[in-house]
Amino acid sequence: YILCVEAIVNLGLSVFWAPTFGIKGVAYGTIIPMLAANILFLPYYTCRVLKLNYLRYLYEGILQPLSILVILLIIFYNLDINVHSYLQLILFSLGAVLTFGLLALFFQLKKEHAKQIMNILKIKKFDV
Repeated sequence: YILCVEAIVNLGLSVFWAPTFGIKGVAYGTIIPMLAANILFLPYYTCRVLKLNYLRYLYEGILQPLSILVILLIIFYNLDINVHSYLQLILFSLGAVLTFGLLALFFQLKKEHAKQIMNILKIKKFDV
């Protein structure tokens, strides 16, 4: 039912704001219910069903990754990178994903999970 309510609110806000704000009004009408459903209501319901601590989920599942994303955005914004081709866009995107992954690996993941990932990434020597 949460997604049905999200769709109805999305449509209502988009129709309400479109005449005043144009395409931005439609975007706002889409993003506000989507964020409310995906950050507040769905996690709350899921945590309640699975008997998890909702505030802990918000901290570990939303705020920590978001803080890493903000750090990443600040780093890349200060680099003043200009993208002029699709190849540059692809390379920049891969660099951003790699940077986010490394930041998450060292600052967000629990030590035992980080160790498991490091063990998976180790290159094993092949016996000939």
